[in-house]
Formats: sequence, structure tokens, C-alpha cells
Amino acid sequence: MHAQIGFQNSGVTQAGSLMSLGDPALALAIIQIYNDASAEYQQVSGNRIFNMAHLPFWDQAELEKEARRCHDMGLKGFVLPDTPERVGVPSFLSDYWTPFLEMCEATGMPLNFHLNAAIDPNTLTWDGFGFEQTLSVVATMFSIGNAATLGNWMVSGRLDQHPRLKIGLIESGMGWVPFAVEALEHQFNEMLPSKAHLLHKRPWEYFRDHFWVTYWFEKVGPKQLLETIGVDNVMFETDFPHPTSLYPGVQAHVIDTLGGYDFATKKKVLQDNACKLYNLPL
Repeated sequence: MHAQIGFQNSGVTQAGSLMSLGDPALALAIIQIYNDASAEYQQVSGNRIFNMAHLPFWDQAELEKEARRCHDMGLKGFVLPDTPERVGVPSFLSDYWTPFLEMCEATGMPLNFHLNAAIDPNTLTWDGFGFEQTLSVVATMFSIGNAATLGNWMVSGRLDQHPRLKIGLIESGMGWVPFAVEALEHQFNEMLPSKAHLLHKRPWEYFRDHFWVTYWFEKVGPKQLLETIGVDNVMFETDFPHPTSLYPGVQAHVIDTLGGYDFATKKKVLQDNACKLYNLPL
């Protein structure tokens, strides 16, 4: 493995934690320190480790300023919550986000929703479960809940306003995609004829033009659904160093899931698609 995209999973960069400090200047400083360290780490790694930037999205002016600074430092994308209204910030329908989305479109920097789902999986488990039982269900529903993230963007009209916007659904899995997009195709016919002036494409078109998904543990998805989903829209991940990661045995799993495809397809899933999403040199 030559290079990898890195995602901060928890801790001080989480918006809820930072906003609860009650000190906007300190919260902003923490975000900037993280982004500075990520830029330095990227450079020290010889441009092999690319951490995604975090943003002070609770303040529109600082959001736009920090996003531009991250671009100028050479960072390759942003991590955001897919439902910012949960922390008191306007939803992506609001003009609050328009200048930032225009910047992302103009620079090619993608939005990343890392294990985000437009549902709260913690509300779906039974009372009385232990941590491991709860997490087993929650982790599964986080992946499937990406269908709501996908749907929100597709029905919003935002993708028509920003036709070059790129969105990574990270640690998402891939097997759920055909059902979700096919269901949205049906709903476009049944529920959305009145929005034809707003929505200029069909769900499969939106997906192939705007979205990338990732897989790691799955076998059915990459073996049987890759061409249906799109060989240009799937990336491989390891989830290292989490307990659910593929380590050890990564290479064996790659061979098992991609071994039946030609070299060009393997290269897309393992390298080229990530390079396109994150604007990396081949």
C-alpha cells in the first residue's frame, strides 16, 4: 500500500464537543491545530498520508475562511456531519452552505461523510444490551443509514445547483447501494413528479456523477454488484486500526474480492477512484 486517506474518528475535533466548550475562539484554535498537523503529516509522509480536514462549520465566516486555508495548505477534502441541524447549524438546504459548496465545486475538494448516517442508530437497539451487542447493530445501521444521506442529497436539488460537487460516503459499505438507488428511482416516479423543474437527473445519474462509496469486509458486494454500482464509484478501505479492520489478511481479501476482474477494474477500485475523488497525482 503506497498511500492512504485518513479520517479522524472521534475526540476533540468533534463538533458537539467543540461547541460545548462555550469558547468559540478555543474551538476554532483546536480545529486549526488539527488541520495544521494534518498538513504537516501529509508533507512528512512524502504525500502518502492524506488526513481529511475538519471545519468550524458552526460559524459561517470561519467555515469559509478555514476551508480556503485548508485548500491553500494542500489538504484534499473535508469531513462534515450529514445532518448539521442536529447541532444547531442550518441544513445543507440553507444558503448558509452555498459559498462553501461553491468553493468545493470550484476546487474539486470533496465532502466526506465518515460513518455518518441521516439516522441515529443508537435509537434502534434494544435496552439492556452490552457495549459489544449494541455496537454490532449500530455499526451495521450506520452503513445502511447512508441510504438516507444519499437520498437527502438527491432529492434536495443541491446536486443540480452544484453539478461538479464530489461526495465520499466513507466506511459506508457498498452492498446496500443498488437497493437504495433503485428505491429512489421508484420514489422519483411516484412522489416527485412535481419536482421535475428542480431535479434534472435520475438517481442513478446522480450517484454516478457525484458519489463514491467504500468497502472492506464485504464479499457479495464487490464480487457480484461492482459493475451494477459502477466500477468508477467504489473504493477499497481497510478500516485499520479499528477492531473491525481487515488486518491481518488484507491482501488475501483483496485477491478474493477483486481477483476475478481485469487489471483496469482492480486499479480503479484500489487506486484510480481515490485519486479522482481526492485530486491525487497518479
